[in-house]
Amino acid sequence: MLRIGDIHIQAKRADRILEELHSYIDTFPKEQHIVFLGDYVYHFQYDRKSLLQLFHFFLWLYTSWKHVYILAWNHDWIHNHFVYEEAQHAFAVSGQDAWSIQFFTTPSVVTIEGQDCLFFPYTPFLEEDDTIVYTKKFDALKNSEHIGEQLSAKANRILQSSIDSRRSSTQSTLPLCVFHHRYIAQTTFPWQKTTFAYKNHALSPHFADISDVILVSWHIHHPFVWENYVCIWSVRSTSPLEANHMKYCFQWSVDSQKLRATPIEVNPYLRIDAWDVSMVDHDFISNFRNEIFVDSCRYMSSWNISCICDELSSHLPLSSTSISLEHDTLSYDDIHQVITPELLQATAQCVLKRQKNRHTVDTNSLDIASKNLDSSISWWKELLKEYIHKKWWKDAELYIDTLEELQIV
Repeated sequence: MLRIGDIHIQAKRADRILEELHSYIDTFPKEQHIVFLGDYVYHFQYDRKSLLQLFHFFLWLYTSWKHVYILAWNHDWIHNHFVYEEAQHAFAVSGQDAWSIQFFTTPSVVTIEGQDCLFFPYTPFLEEDDTIVYTKKFDALKNSEHIGEQLSAKANRILQSSIDSRRSSTQSTLPLCVFHHRYIAQTTFPWQKTTFAYKNHALSPHFADISDVILVSWHIHHPFVWENYVCIWSVRSTSPLEANHMKYCFQWSVDSQKLRATPIEVNPYLRIDAWDVSMVDHDFISNFRNEIFVDSCRYMSSWNISCICDELSSHLPLSSTSISLEHDTLSYDDIHQVITPELLQATAQCVLKRQKNRHTVDTNSLDIASKNLDSSISWWKELLKEYIHKKWWKDAELYIDTLEELQIV
C-alpha cells in the first residue's frame, strides 16, 4: 500500500509534481493500492488545468490496474462541493471493477490487503449517525458554544463509535488504520512548535495511545512517527515553515506492519546560516541535505510503528531548489563571497537575507511576545468578526460560521 500526502497542485509546480509521483509509483511496480490523503488544491486556488492534470494521473493509475483511494479534505471543497464531485458520481454509477477509483467524502471503512482502513474525511457538514449509541466522553465539547469544539465533538464521537463498532464485529489482530487530517489536542509532537486545542478541529489525545489503532495524518509541517501516530505531510514545500525539511512518500507493509519512507524532491527549500560558513558549494549542499535526512530519520520510529528511511538519491535537483542565505552584513552584490557562481547559477532561486541584531536578541521580549501571541491573534480575529457584522450584517453569522469551519477565526 502506497500513501501519498498533500499534493497542493498548482500550474507552476504541476509538471514537476506529476513527474515525481510517476517516478515514485514506478519504483514499486508490485504495489496495487495507492492512497491519496487529501488537499489536492493549492490553498483554495482552484487551478482547473492543474486539477485536470492530477485527475488524468488518477486515471493513468486506474488504467494501469491499480486500486486508487482519493480522500477529500478541507482545501478540496467549494462550500459543500468536492472538487472531483462529478468524477465521484461517474465512478459510483459505473459500478466497481476489479480495479477501481474510490472517492471518500464521508467516513468509510475499506479493507485493503486484509487491513481495515477508516477513511475519515473533512466535510463541510459532518453528520453523525442517529442509530449509533455514542459515548458521553465528548458531551462537554458537544455542548460548547464554540463551533470548532462542536465540530471536534462530532469528529471524536464518530471516530470512537467506529473503533467500538469494529472491536465488536471483527476478530482481526491487525489495528484499524485511520486516515485523517486533524490535529491531536493538547499534544506537542516532534518538530511541532504549537499545541492545538479542540477549537482547532482536533482529536482526543487518547486516540494516539490505543494499541489497536494507527492514526495516519498529514496536518503538521514535518514527517514523523510518534507512538501510534504517523504524520506523512506533503509532497512539496508550500511555505517557509517547511525550510530544511525532507518530503516523503510512504509504503506500508500490512504483513510486517512496517513503514518505508522514500524521499521525494519537488521544490526543496534550504535555509542556511551563512555567517559561519566559508563557502557554500555543491559539496556543502550535499552534506547539508544529508544532515537534514539523518535528523529527519530520528523522528521516524516509535514503540508501535517501525519505519525505514530510504537513502537520498545521488541526483540533486538543483534546478528546482531554492536557497536562502542568512548573513548579518553582506549586501547582495557581495553574495559571491559566500556561494560559488556555479551553484548560484544552478539553483532555481537564491536569496540573501539579513539577520538583524543577531548577537543582541532580547530574550525577555521574545518571552513576552510568545505569551502575548494567542491574545494578539484573538484580538485580530475579534476585529475581523466585528467588521463582518458591520459590513454584511444580514449574513454575518453565516460568513463567520464558514470562517470558523476553515479555521480562519
